[in-house]
Amino acid sequence: MPNTEYLSSLNVLIVSHRDDVTNTIVRGLPGATTTRVYNPELAADRDQLRMDDHDVVVVFRSKADPALLDHLSSMLQRYPLPLLLFVESDDDSLARQAIRAGVSSFVVDGLQQSRIATLVEIAIERFKLNDALHRELLKSQESLAARKSVERAKGLLMDRRGMSEQDAYRALREMAMQQSKTIRDVADALISVSGLLP
Repeated sequence: MPNTEYLSSLNVLIVSHRDDVTNTIVRGLPGATTTRVYNPELAADRDQLRMDDHDVVVVFRSKADPALLDHLSSMLQRYPLPLLLFVESDDDSLARQAIRAGVSSFVVDGLQQSRIATLVEIAIERFKLNDALHRELLKSQESLAARKSVERAKGLLMDRRGMSEQDAYRALREMAMQQSKTIRDVADALISVSGLLP
């Protein structure tokens, strides 16, 4: 039984050229606000759709192809949203490529009204999980880059001024406080300037 309270909070973009498919999707999402576009590539409709207004995109195609997946990948990079792709057949085994393109769920020959709400919810949760992992990865990469800059700047101070590692770090920290900047910003500036010194 679909969670109508949850569904009523969703704004769903349906991309389908077939009326019967669109009607099945709408009936499978009772209470959800839906918008339909016919063009599977969304080329003409994209800017008029205000993509930020949608919580999830449900796309139906009789068959996926690499061109569609490339287009969806470009769209999802510009408008990161959960995307559920229904296809009637997948002769080319494009499921992996679809997931790599950013599709949250790829369903072959599974468009049934009773399953749609659950599949949409899975696509949204998978998107949230992947988004959180991506943000955590970016945060870790940023933290690692900051540590590398600070270590390099400490090395410069130790080498050129004969400071101990603790004194070099303390000097960076004091400069950061005096300039109201992060230690990384001070370290990056010191590294940049060091290239100009003899």
